Amino acid sequence: MKTESNKITAAKGKVLRRISDGFIFGNEIYLGYTHYLNNKPLPEPLLELPEHYEEIDEPVTEDTVILSKEMDIIEETPEGEVQRITIGDYKKLEDCQFLVSNFIVCCSFE
Repeated sequence: MKTESNKITAAKGKVLRRISDGFIFGNEIYLGYTHYLNNKPLPEPLLELPEHYEEIDEPVTEDTVILSKEMDIIEETPEGEVQRITIGDYKKLEDCQFLVSNFIVCCSFE
């Protein structure tokens, strides 16, 4: 975590989380006064300090890219589109594989 004046920047692949309520802000924030904690208004604004935040690994979401052209693993399509595979794509593929394997099992008993 890097601090410059009132700006905090997380390392690559990390995000900043407020310790008091666990709210995730992303990889860069500017400190100031907060008027809310846990989505509840404070009686008076609180001056944010770098020690109110911690650096954590960036959470994995459905849109997280696991393979891309930039990784030199996937080639471009003939149309020139860059292909990416996300966590969501992988989960869909797993679901299809499950359905196909169940279909094969069901058909083999007929």
